[in-house]
Amino acid sequence: MKNTLLVLLFLLFIMSCKKQEGAIENIEIEEVPTANHPEEDTTAYVFEDFKCKPSISETKSKIDFSSSKTGRSFKTAISNEYESEAINFGAYYIVSTWGCGTGCISGVIVDTRDGKIYDLPSNEFWEGIGNSVDHKADSYLLITSAVQLVQDEKGNLIDLHHYWKWNEQQKQFEDLSM
Repeated sequence: MKNTLLVLLFLLFIMSCKKQEGAIENIEIEEVPTANHPEEDTTAYVFEDFKCKPSISETKSKIDFSSSKTGRSFKTAISNEYESEAINFGAYYIVSTWGCGTGCISGVIVDTRDGKIYDLPSNEFWEGIGNSVDHKADSYLLITSAVQLVQDEKGNLIDLHHYWKWNEQQKQFEDLSM
């Protein structure tokens, strides 16, 4: 289903770009109001709204791969990023991502205190995380983005953002975009 949808979107994109003569038009991509421009997007959340104090500890627990099915399947990708990165999300976590084909990414967060692994949130509409993940060490906000292969009425590619808040007590992401 996911592959069929992606192929269909790609074909629609290609067909919309062709002139009657068969040549591809030059598409002028203008900035579209997104979460990166809060003054233009009143629904955008900002990292400062979900502040936390990052840990200054440099010690990391051993990764607990048994805590997650995803963790058991992607040990190398998770280990490489965990070992090379400093805390980069929600005071105690390291975000680890990897490509899953055609520009999409998958990923997890690893708790540096106990090594437990938690999946990054998935957007049902995109059937995954998207193309990018934005996060900060001193914030519980996570922003996933997907550039869609469709255009708005001005011919601009659509850049969609989805907002998630990490709930430290429940150890899960809460969907703020609903």
